[in-house]
Amino acid sequence: MIDNIYGYDVGVYDIESSFNRELNDIALKLYGNLQGTLEAGNIIGTSWNDAPQSLVGAHVFPYNRLHQFKWFPVNFSKAILETVNKYAENLQVKCDHPAELQFYIDRCWCTITYPGDNIKRHSHSSTGVFSMAYYSYWKENQGNFLISDNRTVESRFTPLRLHDSKSKTIIEAKESRFIIFPSHVLHETEDNNTDDIRISWSMDIQAIGFEGMLPNKELVNFLWEHWNNVEDQYKNILGEQ
Repeated sequence: MIDNIYGYDVGVYDIESSFNRELNDIALKLYGNLQGTLEAGNIIGTSWNDAPQSLVGAHVFPYNRLHQFKWFPVNFSKAILETVNKYAENLQVKCDHPAELQFYIDRCWCTITYPGDNIKRHSHSSTGVFSMAYYSYWKENQGNFLISDNRTVESRFTPLRLHDSKSKTIIEAKESRFIIFPSHVLHETEDNNTDDIRISWSMDIQAIGFEGMLPNKELVNFLWEHWNNVEDQYKNILGEQ
């Protein structure tokens, strides 16, 4: 389902949940392994939360590229991209050949929101074409998703349609719910009004191909050559899962 909210097309989908337990285990293991490390201060208790225990992996490499690790559930990535393509088709984004345009997951991270806390208003305007939230662990009263009325620049795939309201719109959150929107849209969450944590996953989606970004082949090869070093370097924290 796509709703037009303040001129932006926001997709709301409920997808299959067979990977939720695995996603939750990854988030909790990461949280536990970070305790007492130098990286912990940049990921736990950030400015995007009020509670010092909450975790947001968005701003620190490689915690914002978790989908690239060998142990990440491939079936989750596949379900996400299938839904992204469905959303794009509904926006009438078309291509005649896969080489022209394909969407891919560029960044992926988890958040753990502690009781009484929320995720503050922000956007992903510099890091994606589309952005998304997925709730792998959510209970009643753990807070909904909010879209703000912000008149920012239009993106390539999601033209801005003016809207007069200056309020916030609530999108109901629940376990296995997937919410996708143009990356420049301001969004936040309500408070987690329970005594349990809330676990969600976020991704930034980019476009590659003749009609999108086409990175230099040597540059891409160089980066992937160094990725194995990254996996080895962070094995103690991210582990083999």
